[in-house]
Amino acid sequence: MTAFLLARAIRYYRCNNSSNTGTPRPILHCSDAEDCREVIAGRSPFNGMLENTLTGYQSRAGPNQYLRRAFGIENAFTSEDNTVIREFVALATKRMILQGTDWGKVAILAATTLESSGFFEQTRNTSNSTVIGTVPITSVAQVLCLTVVLSTILQKDVDTTQYKDVLKLAEDINRIWVSSKNPEEEKRSNYQSETSFHDTLKAIFPNIQISSPASNPLNLILPSFETLWRIVLRTFLEVNFLIGNRSPDFKQVLVEFFNNPTKEQFNQELSPSISAINVISEALRLYPPTRRVNRHFQGPGSNERTLFAADIEACHRNVRVWGPDALKFVPGRWNHLNEQQKASFMPFGSKPFLCPAKPVFGPRMIALLVGALLRHYPENWELSSVSGKRNINIVAEGKYLDRDACAQLYLVSDIRV
Repeated sequence: MTAFLLARAIRYYRCNNSSNTGTPRPILHCSDAEDCREVIAGRSPFNGMLENTLTGYQSRAGPNQYLRRAFGIENAFTSEDNTVIREFVALATKRMILQGTDWGKVAILAATTLESSGFFEQTRNTSNSTVIGTVPITSVAQVLCLTVVLSTILQKDVDTTQYKDVLKLAEDINRIWVSSKNPEEEKRSNYQSETSFHDTLKAIFPNIQISSPASNPLNLILPSFETLWRIVLRTFLEVNFLIGNRSPDFKQVLVEFFNNPTKEQFNQELSPSISAINVISEALRLYPPTRRVNRHFQGPGSNERTLFAADIEACHRNVRVWGPDALKFVPGRWNHLNEQQKASFMPFGSKPFLCPAKPVFGPRMIALLVGALLRHYPENWELSSVSGKRNINIVAEGKYLDRDACAQLYLVSDIRV
């Protein structure tokens, strides 16, 4: 009887939670850690009731078909083919293995990118003796992260003359990503008709075969770049503008890791409970790169698919698990986690779809790039909104910033000399 009622509820919510265009919305948002893990695996979170007849690969690929249409990709996130998935995971895992000297090279690349891109150049205004500068902070983070992704994951070196191409690629990806989620299907981008996007790709990958999903460099770029730049930007804002004044050690541990990107430095405590690994773990808890993981569910004897969502963000912010300071940035909590908290932390997904970036590459790369931003950020620049409002009140501790909010943030310099 319980299974029957659940099935009726699913049919009811499917009918009442669809947009006018027929685009399905998640009818179930799981925020309990155990339920989230079941959904991520493509299994029913109802304790064995309402079996999902789809394989894990089918369950994952279905909700991601919009990425195939928008970007012309075929990778582990969009394919149900075992060979495609196995080869993609093997290649991504291999590219994420960096030796000790490799991390030093990434730090040099990050520094060169920030120093050569010209973002923090200032212009002298002779009429009133001021030095002025304005830069969209999103552009800084995107060029930095995408340049490093191209070098490490794609093994594609970017010449200093190509930063405009890199920025254009980042902007095009962002534009198409937003368009791909438009509730009106006719307004969504289609990769085949995105000729200007093709030109952007060709500027960086001259030998690209536009019509070949299997060899599309976006197969590797999207999952690495898209999950990286926002957490790097949000952590930089948190540490530099929100808590930096009251806790300068948070900034210092990341700068020191950038200066010396080793395993020992990553774990080294500058003061009790203050280390790069703790700061980045807390950033990943509050601002997981993927807020929700969607899976398709299809019951026995049914041809209809239902969309379930593992709400990672809600799981990471559950006050019953993390305590009354769940929405606060408290890196010190990572020195004394209980078992429930450890089980509730899944910024890189969970088995059998655990991101290969989890153990080393992801956390350390975030720390290195945030450290690079902190190291090269000019002290005389302020955070500003597009409307001209300045100071830290633009961004609040624990507040998620969507793409539109990120695009409204600028760094400005206006100093009388």
